[in-house]
Amino acid sequence: MTDSVSSVYDPIQRALHWIVGLLFLTAIVVALVDDLPGDRAVHIQIVNFHKSLGLTVLALGIVRLAYRFVKAPPDYPASFDRRARLAASTSHWLLYALIVIVPVTGGLATLLLGRPLPWFGLSIPSPLAADEALGKLIGKTHKLLAYPVYIAVVAHIGATFWHEFVKKDGSLARMLPRRAKVASAAE
Repeated sequence: MTDSVSSVYDPIQRALHWIVGLLFLTAIVVALVDDLPGDRAVHIQIVNFHKSLGLTVLALGIVRLAYRFVKAPPDYPASFDRRARLAASTSHWLLYALIVIVPVTGGLATLLLGRPLPWFGLSIPSPLAADEALGKLIGKTHKLLAYPVYIAVVAHIGATFWHEFVKKDGSLARMLPRRAKVASAAE
């Protein structure tokens, strides 16, 4: 196996990265759109779509995290010094935590408020006894977690652009399908 091949994420890792990332970003945008004034019925549809995305992010995020323990990510590029490796590792684990914690708090708040969890037209009834005070507290926590999410996502994307366009170390190519095809052909 060549160095370039060992530094590329495998197809499952890449697929989970892009699917979870796009769903997570979509959930963020949907939540921001929901904050705009508008019709109550539209608001409910937007919230239900946001919750559906959140449940999907949670399920796929858990799959992604489990797969990370089965298949270790490739080594960092040689251009990553100790600080870059620590920053990348820390930000990845923070994103993994947020991908799990944010949907869990949102879903838990919904269930504790005695509401079913919507999932793309399905309705998952609450197995929990309603506790409005706790539901509201966890709901506030869910909303406060939006800020670390914004920071982590912007930092992740910003670091990617920094490495791609300033450092030009090819780190973005590790997550792109084209790179894997080129690297596989070199084997």
